[in-house]
Order: sequence, then structure tokens, then C-alpha cells
Amino acid sequence: MTPKLTSPPPIAEPVNAGFAGRISFLYADMEGSTPLVEQLGDDYPPLLHQYHTIVNAAISSHDGQTLSTEGDGFFCVFASPLAAVDAAYQIQIQIEGQTWPRMQHRDAELVSTPGQLS
Repeated sequence: MTPKLTSPPPIAEPVNAGFAGRISFLYADMEGSTPLVEQLGDDYPPLLHQYHTIVNAAISSHDGQTLSTEGDGFFCVFASPLAAVDAAYQIQIQIEGQTWPRMQHRDAELVSTPGQLS
């Protein structure tokens, strides 16, 4: 008997961030989140939700757009390097203001390239 083949999942439509010309990317995630999940157990999801709220607020307040997320990682695009750096700074300040258990937030990485995206 031949196994039934299924179609692959559809490819996601490309995100139209509405930016023209040079753009800047930002990747942010929590450092040490895997041990934190193990340490906190059922108390981790509310912390993750709060973290997502902080990151989403910083992205939207600097006119950025999230391209993808996985767990606590965010990959975002901004119209300028300054907007990306300002968003990263806002995230860092907000994270440092929290009273979470022994968690660090890795400095967000900023990459700005002069090339064109197609």
C-alpha cells in the first residue's frame, strides 16, 4: 500500500513592511531562557507574556515590524538604524526595570546593510 502524500504547508506571504531603500534588522531574545523555563515551570508563561508585551511595545513605538518570532526571540525590521537602536534601548531599559528572577537580557544585535533586498 502506498502511503498517502500530503501537500507541504503553504509558504508564508512575504511581509511588506512598507519600507523603501535601506532598512535595519534587529534580533532580540532572552539570554538563559531555557534554564529559566526549567527553574520557573508553570510560572514561566506569564513572564514570557510580559516580555513579549515589552518587546512588542518597543517595536511598535519605533515604527518597526516583527518579521518572525520563536519562543522569546524576535526578528524585526526598521526603517533606520536609529529606530532599531532606540527600540533595543527601550527593551533593555524595560527589562532592567523588572523584578524577574536571575534573568539577563542579551544586548540586542543591530545589523544594517547597504545591500538591497529582493
